[in-house]
Amino acid sequence: MDPASSRRIGELCAAAKTADVVDAFVVRGAADRQEDVLTGDPDDLGVLAAHAPGIGRIRTLDDLG
Repeated sequence: MDPASSRRIGELCAAAKTADVVDAFVVRGAADRQEDVLTGDPDDLGVLAAHAPGIGRIRTLDDLG
């Protein structure tokens, strides 16, 4: 991770009022690529996604039916 990416992840954590940098890394990466995220933790990722323009949907295995 380069310094610019680190800063953007930190800014996302601050906006979402969380210290979970791993979840923020996942959300930021998906937003940068305009992709969905498949997760077992949709609540925490959803909070971050609300502050990450460009992200697709936060999906769970149940969504795949």
